[in-house]
Amino acid sequence: TPDDVAGLFQSQWFEPGMLALLELGGRVVGYSWTWRSRGGVEASLCVDPELPRWLRLAGVEALLSWARRRGVEMGGGRLFIWAGYRYGYTHRLLAQVLTSFVEVHGSTLMRFSGRVRRAEPPPGYEIAMVEDPAEEEVLRGIVDVYNAAFSRYEWHFPRGYEDARREFRRRRPVIFTALRGGEVVGYAELTRFRAVDGGVSVEVAVLAVKPEHQGRGLGKALLYRAVTYALEAMGVRERLFLVSVPGLEGFYASMGFSPWRGSVGIKIPVGALPSTSYPLDVIQG
Repeated sequence: TPDDVAGLFQSQWFEPGMLALLELGGRVVGYSWTWRSRGGVEASLCVDPELPRWLRLAGVEALLSWARRRGVEMGGGRLFIWAGYRYGYTHRLLAQVLTSFVEVHGSTLMRFSGRVRRAEPPPGYEIAMVEDPAEEEVLRGIVDVYNAAFSRYEWHFPRGYEDARREFRRRRPVIFTALRGGEVVGYAELTRFRAVDGGVSVEVAVLAVKPEHQGRGLGKALLYRAVTYALEAMGVRERLFLVSVPGLEGFYASMGFSPWRGSVGIKIPVGALPSTSYPLDVIQG
């Protein structure tokens, strides 16, 4: 939505030059992001699927040429491109343009299969639904859990308090926190959204537990509370999703989710990206 896009530009991690817009006849028909993570330089892109095939391919080449220049400027020898779902629209476009690259498995989109496994919090912990996630003490606890739980992944960007506050106020997620002695040590976040087919879906957008509290069943208890709420209070069943990082698919399967679609990434030397100019305007912002 426009609000989501505006929120990206307001984020603390956004920097001038990391976004390029593809224009054709004064109309934006595509875009690309490039950014630096702990794993190196990463990129994503999108081109209007309504364009003729030859223009779609030309648009991808133009955006990849821009990403090549950005990769050189950022000192990256290799680029990691987020290619979307395997055999999906973006993946197929990139495969038609690029000639030499390595594909790697990304995350897995999983869909609720109809029955959740009951799980209670371990002794000494309690789970509570948050009335206002933007409230200062709760917000800081949630952000600290997020950064502690995901900092080991190369794709992790440290989450800031103000970014989280703006995001929560804009999206109004449903959040359950796991508490121990009043301290937030884990949380589950539910987000309602309207999919491209017009149907209303719910995603378990985040499930996170601080590393020192993992392995005790707390994640299962949080997920059970979140799924139960989604089924009973939000009225979804067939359109309940979550995204699993590699290696945790079995955990989510044990809680009633089944793999639905897998995402894929492309690793490619910056020098192997296209460098050809096309009659399409790429505007860096």
